[in-house]
Amino acid sequence: LAVASRTNKGRWAHKLMRSFSVPVREGKGIVSRLDPSQKEGGRVSLDSLAVQKEIFPTNKVRHLQNLREATGIEFRDMLFFDDADGGKYGNCVPVSGLGVMSVYCPKGLTQREWRRGVKSFVERRAEPGRENRMGVVLRPPKVKKDKQSAARVQIVKMFPEKGFGFVEIIGEADSAPSESRNVFFHVSALEEGSGDLSTLRVGETVVVSLEKGRDGRERCGLVRRSSTGISETQSIPSTGNGVQKALGQTVTLPCFSMNQPFASLLAHGCKTVETRNWPMFESVRPGTHMLLHVGHKTFPDGGKHRKILQSRGYSDKEVQRLTEFPAPGESPDSNQSVGKLNFTRGAVVAIVEVGETVLVESVEKRSEKEVVEAVIAFGEDMGKYATQIRRVAWLKEGGFRIRGQKGVFSVEIPKAKLPDDWIIGY
Repeated sequence: LAVASRTNKGRWAHKLMRSFSVPVREGKGIVSRLDPSQKEGGRVSLDSLAVQKEIFPTNKVRHLQNLREATGIEFRDMLFFDDADGGKYGNCVPVSGLGVMSVYCPKGLTQREWRRGVKSFVERRAEPGRENRMGVVLRPPKVKKDKQSAARVQIVKMFPEKGFGFVEIIGEADSAPSESRNVFFHVSALEEGSGDLSTLRVGETVVVSLEKGRDGRERCGLVRRSSTGISETQSIPSTGNGVQKALGQTVTLPCFSMNQPFASLLAHGCKTVETRNWPMFESVRPGTHMLLHVGHKTFPDGGKHRKILQSRGYSDKEVQRLTEFPAPGESPDSNQSVGKLNFTRGAVVAIVEVGETVLVESVEKRSEKEVVEAVIAFGEDMGKYATQIRRVAWLKEGGFRIRGQKGVFSVEIPKAKLPDDWIIGY
């Protein structure tokens, strides 16, 4: 057992570890090696259980590297628990990039999380070929959302210039049966084919599904014009595609997010390999269809992608086109029929078929010409886990707005959005 903390209150942290005690039983392992004076009343301090402590301001990658050097234990033999997943201050994602199985514990290290982590570690190590591919993040299983009811309601307020409006809901929720309330909806909740805010009118009847926003307040997860034939009491999931799902018009696919300009390069078919510093696609079977989401940010590579594309013979005009979304009326590289395009950041824009994921640890290997040209990044800049993109196609009629997430996540999307030759089997 070891401890890693990047707190700047080191003395206080050590004092806390000496103060907290846990019950133990005699037997093998750490407890059997403790001095009898450390086992008073069948309890020991956390400090005495930890054979190594890395407590100083830095990042967890540095802590784990120090632990390996101090103990001789390889990353693949470590199991890491932490309450910070990814992002700027995340720990689990960067540590998993070392090849360490990481368990994300948003509510702290409970007995349930401990057992789940140990069980998953043992099972993964037992799988043939997995002993050297342990760098994954285990996250708590998602709780399914409760179902809500589709309801026909009237629009009571509209603010087209600000991108939102309100509908009137009667009864349900915490209100009395006859009491009404106004519920917010954003332009992004409008279902495909329902027009835009400028085409909606106060007094118009629409069908909505209700959900809770991040602030806990009720809002409309979907707004569609009401000529659907759906009964007012039909049960639908509280997601932005609830009404369509009730009609069998949607499909749920795995999705991953990229930033510009590399998202466009991949969707145009120019970038044929995606790399990450952790095995994000390891659980995705080769041949799987995935959705490509574009984040709001631009990845700052200092223009290196332009140099690589120019070395491949692309003109400045071609580079500009490949690093942007297709313009309205433009036909993408696949020559597919895309109608009136409206691609944007913060939306799913394409569907891809992924291939094998391989670990390329050598910077020299990653710097080979064909690898650089496929990834559109230099060897020292790309991730060490490389995933082949077998084929790709833009969605029909523009993007599908959703909020992106870390890693691989699920998205329910209207089937009508998928290119015709990709929809077979859905």
